Amino acid sequence: MEHNQTEPIADQVIGFFSEHFERIFGDPFRQAIQETLRRKAVLRQIDESADAASQSLTRLLVNEQLDNNEATCLLQGLASAVGMLDLERIANPNISPEALVSELLQEQPPSDLSPELQQALFRVALHSIVQVLTLVGPVMAEWRKLSFSDSFELPRKIVERLNRISEQMTAQGRPNPAEDERYELIYRDYLMQRFYQVEAGTVKMATNLNVDLRELFVMPKVLPRNTEAESAQDASELMSLDTARQRFGDNH
Repeated sequence: MEHNQTEPIADQVIGFFSEHFERIFGDPFRQAIQETLRRKAVLRQIDESADAASQSLTRLLVNEQLDNNEATCLLQGLASAVGMLDLERIANPNISPEALVSELLQEQPPSDLSPELQQALFRVALHSIVQVLTLVGPVMAEWRKLSFSDSFELPRKIVERLNRISEQMTAQGRPNPAEDERYELIYRDYLMQRFYQVEAGTVKMATNLNVDLRELFVMPKVLPRNTEAESAQDASELMSLDTARQRFGDNH
């Protein structure tokens, strides 16, 4: 992928995501949809998803204070690694983003980066990309199984979720942060994306999709404990270990 080195970082990153979303989702989906209006509607949602997904990486590169040329070099290296991903791979519920990043780094190490671009930045940037791809991928795969049904709202919800994360990050960020603050922003960005979702497999649902953790959370109902009666007991009156074993059974 060739980037215009005079382009602002945001434009370069948007182009990067547009190209890879088109390759991973747009090209195969275009061939699978015969109806023109339906096909155009699906492709528009893919394009919206790409724009929303680009915000995290843009924020990372801006916080790292890269110039346009450095961003171009980094994105070219990332394109080689991300180019090895397809829909089946990013929609696989049995592999975490962290494990997928490790696989990509083994398959396509960042050996051609310029010295001033640390490999640590490459890894963080790659994880940012993989994180959003593994968020979008299962939704798109499920949508394809449902023949791109109009009633399937998850693609738009994914876009809203990515935009919401970005808005929160922007609100919490500071212009021209110091070195420690930049690290804090990057790490906070990672945590918000990583733990904004929970694997639906941890609850009994007939899907492998990730679900917004806040949509599953239910405030627990806690019953008050009668501490007065317990505190009134003398320590000698507490149940002994032998008594507990006789009462509850000793499996040893």
